[in-house]
Amino acid sequence: MNNHKKSLAFMIMAYDDYIAARFLINNNYVLQGAILACTSVEKYFKALLQALFPNQPPKVHLDRLSELKARLDNTEYREIFNHIDNTFLKELSIIYKFRYYDNFREPTSIGFLVNQFLGELDSVVLNVFTKLIIPKYTNGSTMKISLYRDIESFDKQLYYNNYVLNNINKVEFMNRETHGFGFYINPKKLDPITIISNTKVKPGSKNVNIIDGFKVDLPEYSGNIFIIRMNENTP
Repeated sequence: MNNHKKSLAFMIMAYDDYIAARFLINNNYVLQGAILACTSVEKYFKALLQALFPNQPPKVHLDRLSELKARLDNTEYREIFNHIDNTFLKELSIIYKFRYYDNFREPTSIGFLVNQFLGELDSVVLNVFTKLIIPKYTNGSTMKISLYRDIESFDKQLYYNNYVLNNINKVEFMNRETHGFGFYINPKKLDPITIISNTKVKPGSKNVNIIDGFKVDLPEYSGNIFIIRMNENTP
């Protein structure tokens, strides 16, 4: 397989993970969807590295972002991270570890508002990778990528709750009422992981009850998504 085909293959797999992540998150399988969001972003970066460095393995670890940034420092894509919410990348780097419980030695938590997580995922895929990278490295093979077919056919899994394709103002979308979710893992417990699902919440609300005994103020979106972190006493 030549380099062009390898890069294209990563892009195709990345999109499959992306559309599956959207489906799962929109149907309340949030942890599974968030993990697929991680693998989708990882594979898009692998497609880029494969295209830029054909003689080097396209290794990407979202929990070691400094290494990825270093590899792109001397390329035309050194500023790509200026187009991605750094808080979102940090969130992905934590969620990435939730694939396996034995990745943790101490209690760890992460949480997010669905619209904000999906909004940044859609922005990364559709505004960054699709616009900045795919046209340059697919060598005219755009119709081989399901993304373009799904955009043209108004695929419901792609368009549902997607501010980019539905031309919704990003700030307005991010501040809509949405579900809040949290994941808490304590490796010292027999049942180590707790998934916390809230009824719909709205950014800008005060003293929101995420789980009994843990409340948080939800700031309005103003450029960075909000990460919910729980304490070690979470049930």
